[in-house]
Amino acid sequence: LGIKQRISGKLLYDFVSAESVGVYVRKLRTLPLSGSDLVEARRLTKLHHWLYNLVEKRAANDGTLGFNESMFVTDGKARVTVQLAKRSSTAIKSLENAGLTVSSEKGNSVVGTIEIGKLASLADIADVELVAPRL
Repeated sequence: LGIKQRISGKLLYDFVSAESVGVYVRKLRTLPLSGSDLVEARRLTKLHHWLYNLVEKRAANDGTLGFNESMFVTDGKARVTVQLAKRSSTAIKSLENAGLTVSSEKGNSVVGTIEIGKLASLADIADVELVAPRL
């Protein structure tokens, strides 16, 4: 999924000749992810890649809409479908508190609109499994 990992270890180089080098890895281990790494990992796993790219563009102050984004963004609001682990009044309230204007609910899916600047906050909701653009 492209989630960053932090690692620690030793790289050993054995320069045998001008044409041959041996490379060895010793004591390689993963390190705990930072807070920002965890946020990025949540976004990568919960936001459809078009939404993730849109969030990243906004973070870089790029306000342009590409072809894909223009299919689900109107007047600064994205039409999305949110797949929940389990639909409940608490989960719906969390979505609304994050800025989602709910237009319909069916099963564990919730459809609505949200300002582009608030899209990333949907990934922080525990009950959210996936946020996809609504075409």
